[in-house]
Amino acid sequence: MKRMTVKLSGLSVYNPIRYYASKGFCKFLVLYDREYFKNFNEDKMYLEREVQVRIVEIIDLIENKEIINDKEITGRAFKVKGKFGSRDIEVFVSIQGDEKNINEEISKLIKLKFGEEVEPDDKKIRKFLKERD
Repeated sequence: MKRMTVKLSGLSVYNPIRYYASKGFCKFLVLYDREYFKNFNEDKMYLEREVQVRIVEIIDLIENKEIINDKEITGRAFKVKGKFGSRDIEVFVSIQGDEKNINEEISKLIKLKFGEEVEPDDKKIRKFLKERD
C-alpha cells in the first residue's frame, strides 16, 4: 500500500480535527506556519463554522514580542478548549517561525546544537541532518 503525504496550510490545518474527534481523540497539536497566520479571530470562526467545534475558552499560552531585523515578531501559542458534539476537546496551536515557517525554528536549533548556520530551507536542512545521521 502506497502512503500518501498531505501537507496542509492556512486554515486547512484544522480540518483533521473533525475526523479524529469523531473517532474519539480529544487532544490536538496544530503547528501553524507564521506566513499563513493572520489573526486568531479567523481561526476561531473557521473552527466553529467548518470544523464544527463549539469553543468554550481560548487561553493565550505564549505572547512574546521581540524585534528581529527591524520587524516586530509575536510568538504565539494558544490552548483552545471546546466541544465537538458531546466530547470535550483541547487544541494546542503553535505559530511557527519568525517571518515564514517552522524551518526558521529548525535552523535555530541546528545553530544551538551544532554551532553551524543552515539556511531555513527544506532541502538544505535535510542534507545537513542526513550528513550527521
